[in-house]
Amino acid sequence: MRTGRSRTLPLLGAVLLAGSLRAPGAEPEWVVRPEMRLPPGQPGADGLERGPLPGPIGQQLKGVHPRILFTAERLEQLKALVRTQPDYQALYKNLLSEADYCAKKDPPDTGTDSEDDAGEELWQRKVGKAIPNLALAYLLSGDAKYLAAAKKHIEKSLSYKTWGQGKFEGCDLAAGHQLLGIALGYDWLHAALSPEERARIREGLAARARTMASKAAGKKVWWHSAYLQNHLCVNGCGLATAGFALYDEDPDAGAWVRFFHAKLLTVMEHLMPDGTSHEGYGYWSYGIQHLLQYLEQSRDLLGIDLYRGGGVEHPWLKRGAAYALYLAAPRGLFKDGRRTMLNFADCSEQGAQPTYIARILAARYPSTPWAGAAQWLANELQAAGADATWQAYYLNLACYDPRVAPAPPDRLPTQHRFDNLDLAVSRSGWDGRESVLAVKCGPPEGHKNLKVEIANSGGHAHPDAGHFIFVARGAFLCVDDGGGVKQTARHSTLLVDGKGQKGDAGGEFDMRAWWADPRAPRIVKASSTPAEDLIECDVAPAYPPERGVAVFRRAFKFAKPDVVLLADHVETRAPAALEWRFHAGGQLEKVSENVFRAAQGEAVLELCVLEPAGLRATIGKLDGRKDRSYLSLAPAEKTAKADLKVIFRARDAKDATPFQPVLEKNAVRVNAGGKSLNLTLP
Repeated sequence: MRTGRSRTLPLLGAVLLAGSLRAPGAEPEWVVRPEMRLPPGQPGADGLERGPLPGPIGQQLKGVHPRILFTAERLEQLKALVRTQPDYQALYKNLLSEADYCAKKDPPDTGTDSEDDAGEELWQRKVGKAIPNLALAYLLSGDAKYLAAAKKHIEKSLSYKTWGQGKFEGCDLAAGHQLLGIALGYDWLHAALSPEERARIREGLAARARTMASKAAGKKVWWHSAYLQNHLCVNGCGLATAGFALYDEDPDAGAWVRFFHAKLLTVMEHLMPDGTSHEGYGYWSYGIQHLLQYLEQSRDLLGIDLYRGGGVEHPWLKRGAAYALYLAAPRGLFKDGRRTMLNFADCSEQGAQPTYIARILAARYPSTPWAGAAQWLANELQAAGADATWQAYYLNLACYDPRVAPAPPDRLPTQHRFDNLDLAVSRSGWDGRESVLAVKCGPPEGHKNLKVEIANSGGHAHPDAGHFIFVARGAFLCVDDGGGVKQTARHSTLLVDGKGQKGDAGGEFDMRAWWADPRAPRIVKASSTPAEDLIECDVAPAYPPERGVAVFRRAFKFAKPDVVLLADHVETRAPAALEWRFHAGGQLEKVSENVFRAAQGEAVLELCVLEPAGLRATIGKLDGRKDRSYLSLAPAEKTAKADLKVIFRARDAKDATPFQPVLEKNAVRVNAGGKSLNLTLP
């Protein structure tokens, strides 16, 4: 445990921070150690533990404001940096732009029905998110309009009769965001608030925090033990931040910190060691934002560094920058501020990425191979207007470390396998126009947690083993549904007798099927050369025993940058109706008996069924969407054994070269990019 830590900003100038990862087996294991825990407190009748907090919060920062993320000394340094240093000036410009937007709009009195999701009152989140940006803009600029707007948002938030209705009242996302925003506003603006304003905010914040704490400690909220679900981190961070803001002013404040700190240690025990999220990139970025905020607070205020507890770097956090990099779409797609990520699980490709995550991970793990590239990615997103940091611009200014020089990822391998979730990503390069093939074939919460029942944590997972995304020619050609309906049929993999994989319950994902049958699909091989990559999968264990799937081997050969060869071998214990689905961006059309095509602007995807002959082919749409379609391939009769070989080609719409791949004994000959390729069968 540390007794203190300076929040002094690092000296400017590039410092060479290079390093390499040890092999996973050689790394010391990250486990919860005694020094990571808070000293024992006194249990209360409400289920919360009370007692003094250690570290600076109970010593040199006792009674001092501001103290969360910023101190008065650090703010003075930051004022100078945003006036004189270009990198800080760019971050400051974004902060002021968002603060100006929020200052011009009065916080809403109520939300509309379309914004209110079954009583969650999610429209209130925007009110909470605006407060820290407005508060920091005032502290750095001195402009009174930001102070007035911050106060208005705080007062409006506290005036809402409910923060969520019914079962959500005071204890879910609307409450989590407003607790966080008001707590930071109270701490940062303390000197600018009148005694009456402080008292009013303090009393309102404490009352709302007590509501959430009592319900969470009393296990009256579903997320209290959902250790891999974003709601726990979002709500817990809001509650703990309120505790830090009101510590030494409210007798219960320390208990709120204690509650989340204990929960977070369990979260960190179960996070995937490969850096991934079973919830998808979008929810990963949502949850990790709040987890990182608490880790920063823990370092500063408790003297407990969970980034490298006991001197061991946390593997999930350490590899988080790799997840951000490899799951990023080619940066040529950033230009419209959308389609910046590969959207497995519950994640829309139609979104931007928040840059503060990459900046924080680069700052905290500067010796990893991805640190400089993470800083580079943040800069690329920012320059392209694809930065979703509007909700927390203050974090970029709080955690940016200029000593980590941005470095393009050119020297990084173009293939990366995340071996816990079993997600392999192959890129043709890093020039911004590259093609990307990403294949997912692992258990929903990763191999580490396969036999661990983490209640309510798998709600954003999908039954999608063997599914893939292919991006080429500046377009998403083979796509993920990315939606909230969790069905195998909505992914590019296999249905058996019209039914899907374990967890496919017709709409919501059901983890109970995996607890009952923990056999795990996996990627058995991922290899790469400059010309082509190979990804081989064992998909059969993803299907429940009653489907009778004895063998389902799927292999991809990626001939960079334009061609993907897919080969499946399926065996079932009894003849079954097999159906393969392939989901494409754009509208598929039949070109010939075994060739299909979908166009997206200047990009075209061509799909040729090489084997077997006589498949029944049907083109369909999901939910009537015009922007995507799927191809269904099925044998005419039930069968107990089948081999499927399909080849995909991406081409420019102006390229009229006929697509006529030829299947030979052990290879496929195909024309692509003005040349003939001979691909040996995997």
